[in-house]
Amino acid sequence: MSRYIDADAFIARVEKEAVTPRERINALIIKSAVAEQPTAYDVEKVVAELGEASHWEEPTFDEDGYCNYDSWEVVYTDKAIDMVKRGGVE
Repeated sequence: MSRYIDADAFIARVEKEAVTPRERINALIIKSAVAEQPTAYDVEKVVAELGEASHWEEPTFDEDGYCNYDSWEVVYTDKAIDMVKRGGVE
C-alpha cells in the first residue's frame, strides 16, 4: 500500500532540523532527490478531471407536470472512482 506524504512539509522539516554544515548539505541532497520524484497524487488535476467529466442533468416532470427535481451536476460514479484511483497521474 502506498503512503502519500506532503513533500513540501517533509522538506521544511529536514531543512529545519539541519544544523551543522554536513546536515545542511545532506538536506540539500534530500531536497533535490524529493524534487525529482514524480507526483503520486495530484488533487488539482483530479478536481479538474471531475469537472470536465461532469454534465448537467435536466429536471424531469411527472404526468401532472410537476418537476421531480432541480437540475444538478452529475459525474458517473464509475468514472469518478477511476479518476480518484489514478490520482491525476497517468
